[in-house]
Amino acid sequence: MKKKTQKIWTIIAAVLLSILLLWWLLAATIIDEDENIENPVIIQQID
Repeated sequence: MKKKTQKIWTIIAAVLLSILLLWWLLAATIIDEDENIENPVIIQQID
């Protein structure tokens, strides 16, 4: 019974870790896109 319970918790942990990693990558991509959009505008204003 303990092996089965441990396997269930391992699966739950793996799924949560996968979700967090995907969310982190998505957030990093969105932040990177926002920075790329703002930079050309700032450069044009300086010129």
